[in-house]
Order: sequence, then C-alpha cells, then structure tokens
Amino acid sequence: MLKSNGRLGHALELAVALAALVTSFTSIWLSLSQGDDMARLVQAQSWPYLEYESSNTGNNGTPEIDIMVRNAGVGPAKVESFSISYDGKPVRGWAALIAACCVPAQTPRETPDLPALTDNRMISSKLIKRVLRASDSVTLLHLPKTDTNAPLWTKLDAARFKLAFNVCYCSVFDECWVSDLRSTVQQRVKTCPVDAVPYVE
Repeated sequence: MLKSNGRLGHALELAVALAALVTSFTSIWLSLSQGDDMARLVQAQSWPYLEYESSNTGNNGTPEIDIMVRNAGVGPAKVESFSISYDGKPVRGWAALIAACCVPAQTPRETPDLPALTDNRMISSKLIKRVLRASDSVTLLHLPKTDTNAPLWTKLDAARFKLAFNVCYCSVFDECWVSDLRSTVQQRVKTCPVDAVPYVE
C-alpha cells in the first residue's frame, strides 16, 4: 500500500511539474506575441502616407492653381527623395516645368521671361528633406490667374494632369516607402534611392 502511494505521489509531482512547464512556455509565448502586436500597433500609429492633390480654384472661388503633396497618414513622413516628370520627361524645378509645359506659343522657348509670364505671382516650395506631420501639406506650386498670365495659367491647368511623381519617404522608425503619390500602393524599400533628376524648388 505504501508503494502504491509513493507511485501516486511521484505521478502527481510529475504532473504538477509538467503543468508548470506548460504554463511557463505559454506565458513566454503570450509575452512575445503581445510584444509583436504592440510593436505592430506602434508602427501602425506612426505610419505616414503621402498623396498628390491639385486644384484650380481657391477657397474664395477665385481661379488659382495649387499643386500639393499631403500627408494623409497618421505619423510624420521624412521625405528623402522626390522627382517630377511632365509628359514622361523629368524636370528639375518649377522653372523647368513651366518652360516644358506652359510657355505660350508666341513666346521664345529658349529664353522665356518666366517672372513676367507668371505676372510675378508664382509661389513655389521644395519637398526634399522636409518632415510632414500627419495632415500637413506642402504647396509645390501656387499661381493665381491674372489677365497677364492667363495664357500660361491655362496651359498649367491642363499640364497638372500630365505630371508623374516619384517620392521616397520614411517613418520615425526609418521604415521607408517609394510611391507615385497617386495610387494606394507603396513599395517598401530598405533605403531611399537617389533620383537622377531630383525636383528642387
């Protein structure tokens, strides 16, 4: 009878030990799983998403062209590279863009007086090496319409639909994406590439 009780006690001790081992492994697995979930949650709450916006009407209804990039995500976006192409050809800045798309037919294309053609109303900004917080936007080009710049303005209004973009930006965790600013598809990259023809203001 004593021998039977000894075996029973040994079996109970082994069962308790196994239960403790299973509990330990389960706790470790849950901790790791929750840690991954928390990391993904933090990253999701810091996810940036840049998109292209344009319009030809101001807030008060006046004709004015705005070409903008907005951060529609929930976290800051560090813009590392940015380029624009018009009709398939890269342009280095707003002056090159205007010369390529919008110089009126009667104006010499070799040496256009762009300030005069825009009636000195053009405002431009750069995007490279900037940080856009969530809901922030950058107006790359702003041009109100006047009697003087109306021929150029009309061409630019049509040209904004022929623009193509390539941007690379990173989150605060240095997760980086390449985007065309138009589709919802982002390509994940380890590091941002250097544009052959970057768009500088």
